[in-house]
Amino acid sequence: MTTSPVSEEIDFVYTWVDGEKNAALREQFAAAQINSEAGDKANVTSRDINILNRFRDNREIIQSINSVHRFAPFVRKIFIVAAEGQVPDWYNSNDYPDVEMVFHPELFGVEYADMLPTFNSHSIEAMLPFIPGLSERFVYFNDDMFLGAPVTSEDFFDPDGTAIVRIRGEVEAFWQTHKKAWRNYRGNLYGHLKKQFPGISVYDTAHQCRTLLKSSCLNAWKNREFKDLLICTAKDKFRDLSNIPPIELFSNMILIEKKARIVRQQDVVIQLFDRSVLGPEFCALKNLQPRFYCINDDMCTPSPGHLNRLQRYLSHHLPHHLNDSSRPGSRFQPARPKLGAVISQIAHTVSWCNRMLGAMLDKIFS
Repeated sequence: MTTSPVSEEIDFVYTWVDGEKNAALREQFAAAQINSEAGDKANVTSRDINILNRFRDNREIIQSINSVHRFAPFVRKIFIVAAEGQVPDWYNSNDYPDVEMVFHPELFGVEYADMLPTFNSHSIEAMLPFIPGLSERFVYFNDDMFLGAPVTSEDFFDPDGTAIVRIRGEVEAFWQTHKKAWRNYRGNLYGHLKKQFPGISVYDTAHQCRTLLKSSCLNAWKNREFKDLLICTAKDKFRDLSNIPPIELFSNMILIEKKARIVRQQDVVIQLFDRSVLGPEFCALKNLQPRFYCINDDMCTPSPGHLNRLQRYLSHHLPHHLNDSSRPGSRFQPARPKLGAVISQIAHTVSWCNRMLGAMLDKIFS
């Protein structure tokens, strides 16, 4: 990849976990908490334990990086942030010269070394601005977020350097007690931002890759109250409902500093459950070919066959696989957003009915 002038460099950043090892550790942690004293047991209820799917690795990250290579050739460097010693089995620096592994001790340093090991994504996200060599402009991906069509640097930053922050809407005060954990975290942040900046709106960013500025992230760390919140969140080994979401703080910080503009955008999220009908879901995605999308694994107890089928779809049926001359048998399919939207709605409806029927049968025969 051609290196741009320093002022124009854009890096992409991923966080990744070795799902098998961390899932086992998560189960051990939950069992230890449940079998502990009453005070600790009560603490389990305060945790976001939505769990094993959060640590499962379907090899999404290599497909996400392939989508970046296909659709965003301007990227200077791709960082993968992982626990010490955990490296994806596909990674070889000779094959991926633009991809660099960064391990948690490099981010947490000596000052916060006692917080490791951590399995809390909020903790890791809080430390992202400390990635050695990170460019001022960067884009943050979860490992299940993808590019589905060609993008340019101006899809993330205006020519004058203004960041583009994509939002779903505004955070409301009542979110702090919301039953959905992700809203709960944003509700926590809402109170603290409103306290410091009473007149502002607090925004909920779209569930896709986020555009960030390192200087604004570091300014959040320089703010005494925000630093305390980030440290308090980073101390939790697993997500806790008292946490704030650091990426949301950083995104709102860019807006507060007037270094960004807002784009309202609907998420494209393929939400997969134990009995999701995978073929139509991925067919819809091929027709939509959105620029940004997420494939969210919400499967709790999937069968091995269902997981294997999902992994085959991820390896062969994503938008960046279309018309790829390096892949035998691939063929060009133009985007058909209306058709994709119809197929998506049908697929979601069939998947919902399938889940409901399965749940009823489970109750009858359990």
